[in-house]
Parts: sequence; C-alpha cells; structure tokens
Amino acid sequence: MSLFPGEGEGMVVDHICEPEALKHDALTIPPFSAIEGENERLQWGVTSTARNKVIAAILERQKQDAREYRKNLRPPAYLTAPDSKYFVDQCRFIRVEFPETAQQEGREGHVDATCHFQKGNDNYWRADSCHFSSPKGTGDDIIKSAKDFVTAKCWSSEDFDIKINNYGIGTAEVDFTLGDE
Repeated sequence: MSLFPGEGEGMVVDHICEPEALKHDALTIPPFSAIEGENERLQWGVTSTARNKVIAAILERQKQDAREYRKNLRPPAYLTAPDSKYFVDQCRFIRVEFPETAQQEGREGHVDATCHFQKGNDNYWRADSCHFSSPKGTGDDIIKSAKDFVTAKCWSSEDFDIKINNYGIGTAEVDFTLGDE
C-alpha cells in the first residue's frame, strides 16, 4: 500500500487495523468526542478507569526504563575510592580556562550552559545533559572551554547559586573577560 500513488515507493503500514492494535489505541489515545468515547466503550469495553490504568502502566514502564538506564551507567571517576585518606575532590577547584588564542586576539565572550543539575552521592552538584548557547560571533575555542569547565566542575551546597526548576534544569553562565584570572 503506497501513501502517495504515482510518487514512487511509499511507506507500507502493516497491522494497524487488527483488533489488538485497535484496542491498544482505544486504551491509550483519549477519545476525540463523547460519541467516539461511547463507541469505544461499546465496541472494546474501554472505560476511563481502564484507560487510566493502561496509561499509568506505560508511565511506570518508562520510569523503570529510566531507572535501569541510570543504574547501568558506569560510575564517574570522582565516585571511585581515592588512594589517600586526605582526598579532596578536585572538581571543586576547577577554573575557567581562557583560551590562549582568544586572549592574544583580545576576544571576550559569554556562554550560557543550560543543564540538568543533580546532587551526587558525595553531596556535590554536577551538571549533565548540557546545551550551550552564546551570542553570535563567540569563537568555538571559548565555547569549548566553557563546555570543559561546566562538565568537569562540581559545586558544594554552600556555593551552588544556580537557580534550578522542579526538573533540575538550570542555566550556568560562563564569562570570559580579559583581565580576569
């Protein structure tokens, strides 16, 4: 079955009209109108309670998949046991490296890193899943330096001043100004 006759090869869709697929759609897709809802109830025995149970099961399966994914991630190096009993987590002392080429050319810059922030087992805030944005004309070397800084940095609760929303998303600002150390 071609979607667009005469347009060459089209997409072929199988099994969309089988009873199992139709019942699954009736359970997972809310009805468009009261008449459609009544038809689903009569034909498939779908009630709002049954639909809510299926949707709750789908959401629980997605949460479980996310938990399994996080559990299978390899622990980062900062969570491994240190060799010294006087170990100090080095991520707290990471500084922004101003790119040499930008310094020589006298270029400054600003990068916003919108990331998911979460507190690790060691009670330090770390960023992951970051998206970096900067004004047009900011050099790639400055953006790379900001990425290196934000992904390696950790913050204690006392010096974590990034405002985050209910989902743990916040924006860290990284400024590159000549004359700063």
